Amino acid sequence: MNASTLSDPLDPDLRGRRIGLSGAIPEPGEWAGRALDWEILNAVTTLADTVFRGGGHLVHGAHPSFTPRILAQAEPYARERGAPVVTFVLSGLFADGLLARQLQEPRHAGVLRLIVVDPVVPPGHEGCGAEDPAVRNASLAAMRDQLIAEMDSLVVIGGKRWIGTDNKPGTLEELELARARGIPVFPLGGLGGMAAELVALAEGRGDVHVTDVGPAVHEGSPLPVRGLDGLKLMQTSGLTSNLPTAADRADDTFIHTSTDYGRAIGLIAKRLAATGPKGETR
Repeated sequence: MNASTLSDPLDPDLRGRRIGLSGAIPEPGEWAGRALDWEILNAVTTLADTVFRGGGHLVHGAHPSFTPRILAQAEPYARERGAPVVTFVLSGLFADGLLARQLQEPRHAGVLRLIVVDPVVPPGHEGCGAEDPAVRNASLAAMRDQLIAEMDSLVVIGGKRWIGTDNKPGTLEELELARARGIPVFPLGGLGGMAAELVALAEGRGDVHVTDVGPAVHEGSPLPVRGLDGLKLMQTSGLTSNLPTAADRADDTFIHTSTDYGRAIGLIAKRLAATGPKGETR
């Protein structure tokens, strides 16, 4: 990994960058004796503060474990800028829940943008709520389609695998959509969860087990990505784009494997500051 130099900017300029965040706290059985919830939530706080301090905009799917941390960081920066600094995208399945009501409180009006995506009921299904796996998966796919359209890059922290359930792993689906759009993805694999599994998949390792999650987007989407077929794109083109130097590759290895999330997030911010909003080199 490259050593820091005195010429590195302390706060990389992220103005104009729409930086996405995907993930969740993995199931406790995967913590392996670590306080992984504490590590992951602190990494979320560090990422949010780095993005806001650099003038960027954070985009997230309103996961209940991450959203309070993001809001706490966003409020002072939004007051300073006089404009929202974070966009939350929420499925209409949860529009009547406590979190949705909190996000719509008047005190948050100048802090965030909230996008609510209509639920999707697949043909032949009578269920209409999140308890129906088919409705849940279709509705969250529609939400994630909109979520990815709001960002220019994606950072993955943690993430659930949903082993033994009919629920699609959301982090995997968001990665598929991001790579289909050519959006660079930065998984902090050292913090475990689906982020670690995505790194292993990208490296072609055979010790991971992700079932085919089926269509990654709802009917009518312009992105016909299908389950693990979407990961073939990731394996051939890599997680990030435009990496011509050995230094970039060394940084990516650190981002993908280190538990030092502060340094990893700093490297991500430095990479994004060196590129345009759509990933082109400045």
